[in-house]
Amino acid sequence: MKIRFNEIFKPQIIKLLIIFSFFAILFWLILPMLPPSSFWFMLLIPAIVWFYIELKNNWKDRGRHRIKKALVVGIVLVVFNLVINYNGSVMGIYTISSQYSLLLIYGSPIELLLLSFFGATAWFLHLHKKPNLLRSIIDVIILSSLGTIAELFILSPNNLMTYINVTWPDPFLTYAIVWSSLHFVYYKVLE
Repeated sequence: MKIRFNEIFKPQIIKLLIIFSFFAILFWLILPMLPPSSFWFMLLIPAIVWFYIELKNNWKDRGRHRIKKALVVGIVLVVFNLVINYNGSVMGIYTISSQYSLLLIYGSPIELLLLSFFGATAWFLHLHKKPNLLRSIIDVIILSSLGTIAELFILSPNNLMTYINVTWPDPFLTYAIVWSSLHFVYYKVLE
């Protein structure tokens, strides 16, 4: 079975990765110069804008069923965040700073929960409609890597997250489990 690169990655996904990488580098360089209280909002605003764009694109295509599925995945990610961050905090694995959040819910800043909901919903609105195992594996690896990089090089150095008993593979494996679960929910459970 021959698999072509453009079958795995839609050009829009490549563009999104480039845009995300640009913003990640921008945040990494600029964030130390800004007040830490602006960090969550700097990430939340692009996620909401991206959600709006994907919602609008899918609404035009009469993809209301797809929108419902993506909204469910966004809610599932929020629940995952609550469970994982609460347990991480209670078990002394890591903490997320509440100092710069409007509201902390079970160890998770409300801004992070909103970011998770809008970002995951937008991402799943953007994915291919039909499941493809190789595409899902590549997606999980990319998202797990980006999440780990964000934690290690953006959140931790700016005191927004503190690792207590964690080494670098732990966040990667956690992200991989979460994103694999989300793919399973999106493509298998919510068929």
